[in-house]
Amino acid sequence: MAAVHSPDPTRAALGALLAFHALRPAQVRALLVTDLADGRLRIGDGRIVLLAAEVCHRLHAYLAERARRWPDTANPHLFVGQFTALRTRQVTGTWVNQALGMSAQAIREDRILDEALAAAGDPRRLCDLFGLTVDGAQRYTSALGHMDLAEPPG
Repeated sequence: MAAVHSPDPTRAALGALLAFHALRPAQVRALLVTDLADGRLRIGDGRIVLLAAEVCHRLHAYLAERARRWPDTANPHLFVGQFTALRTRQVTGTWVNQALGMSAQAIREDRILDEALAAAGDPRRLCDLFGLTVDGAQRYTSALGHMDLAEPPG
């Protein structure tokens, strides 16, 4: 995915969080700088996510860029933009999608579907990894039989 490999540290960090850990867009927006510690991320639903090395690398680059661009910001949120750096509110969903160049929700859904395929449709694994309800996980696993997701012949 282009966002994960972007030279823009903000886009790369956002893309990595969504593509590797399938955070909800609202969770990404609500993250605080203090939620990130020792390669782990505390999410608003109470889960603690052990971050992939690729995600840690991109978050580190983003935090360096954030500190360079807005060294005196009082905004406690992890992600800040031009308008929120001078305030203490979180970025908007529109800001996240614009920074990514695509829908954050679409990246999340693709990641969950990819995991559903890798887990052979095990809804428990989706619940454990992504904090989904059983009904939510079953929605993804039921999509596996859809013809558009089937392997092409040959």
